[in-house]
Amino acid sequence: MAFPWQSHAGVRLSGGDGQRADADFFAQGQSFWQGSGVHDNPRFYKYIWQIWTAADLRDFEPAHWLDEPSVPQLAFAAAMLQARPLYMTGTVFLIRSDRLYRRGADTPFDPSRIDPARLAPPWTDDADPEFHGHK
Repeated sequence: MAFPWQSHAGVRLSGGDGQRADADFFAQGQSFWQGSGVHDNPRFYKYIWQIWTAADLRDFEPAHWLDEPSVPQLAFAAAMLQARPLYMTGTVFLIRSDRLYRRGADTPFDPSRIDPARLAPPWTDDADPEFHGHK
């Protein structure tokens, strides 16, 4: 079952897999979300978010726009706090989520079978603030 993060954040976005945060995207005038669906159990995954607006357009290599260091990676609560005002003011943005597998006894994952770069701390050890249970 999916966690309804958009309704909790007060935004309504279309899915936009394949969209790129470039001048053509922002000229369309519609905000999109892309990435992993949000699982309803916050102890299983940690979600990392990035938000692009037209102000983030730089002379970066289009093939590497996801790696653009000027667009910070945000924890769940920080991303939702940033997305809501953008949405309410009509600012066009692209929000992207990526999920990491949580370590810990209360998860169904075997960390030995997962790339260490894709592992997050257990939910109880995660210092990020909560957003409806997600950190």
